[in-house]
Amino acid sequence: MNQINIKEMVYLDIVDGTKHDAMMKESMRHHLRN
Repeated sequence: MNQINIKEMVYLDIVDGTKHDAMMKESMRHHLRN
């Protein structure tokens, strides 16, 4: 059970990270446009 929970946490962490990266790239685009 613990291994599955750790894997889920890592997966959610990665998904969160990619969302954050996308937001950062998006804000960088806006900065470059202005």
